[in-house]
Amino acid sequence: SISYVERAQVANKLYADAYITLHAGFSEDETVQGVNTICQTSENAYNAGIYKECHALAKAIMDGLVNSTGAAEQKVKETDKMSGLNWCQVPMTYVEMGYLSNANEDRMLSADSYQQKLAVGIADGLDAFFADEEE
Repeated sequence: SISYVERAQVANKLYADAYITLHAGFSEDETVQGVNTICQTSENAYNAGIYKECHALAKAIMDGLVNSTGAAEQKVKETDKMSGLNWCQVPMTYVEMGYLSNANEDRMLSADSYQQKLAVGIADGLDAFFADEEE
């Protein structure tokens, strides 16, 4: 039980190749569904220098999730208002795997079979990210 800042500091200290945090979203609109990822903006005051890597990581993981789960794809969201993003000095993304406010996605997120698809999608996204990094 540590803060997002402390988690980012651990990733920094370990010189992590990638750092992801997993979340389930919520919306007042119960019909909202799908997966999305979040990274900082290219103007972030703290780590704009790694924006391209963070955006590429976010996009690769979202693509992997969509391919693995068939979930609706949302865009890569960008914000500078999340402490974990601002403190991170290694490629990082928040992954929202679905919406608990959507009854269907809430049920799917609880199912082992869907969780396996999410894990495969994230792993595939990481593989794609690292393959692109090597080129």
